[in-house]
Amino acid sequence: MKLKYYTILFSSLFFSQAQANNNNSDRYTLPPNKMYLVSCQKEALQLHPGNIVEETLHRIEDHYIVRYAIATDDGKLWSIVCDLENKTIYDEHR
Repeated sequence: MKLKYYTILFSSLFFSQAQANNNNSDRYTLPPNKMYLVSCQKEALQLHPGNIVEETLHRIEDHYIVRYAIATDDGKLWSIVCDLENKTIYDEHR
């Protein structure tokens, strides 16, 4: 009987806390400074089709950039830098 009571008590405390912290209507929405994460990835792969072998996220002041290392089919390794706030590709080089 005690086990049921503790399980119910724990469940009610956990779920009430989880619901109280959920002030976001869509919890999967990215913040504005990371909004174009998927778009940047698609844009980078359109420029240089291949496999993304490394993806690094960097914060510069108030916004984020992502750097992709893409290995193309011809054996070249490309580095592409994209701003996640406005989907702008800043740099691409081998």
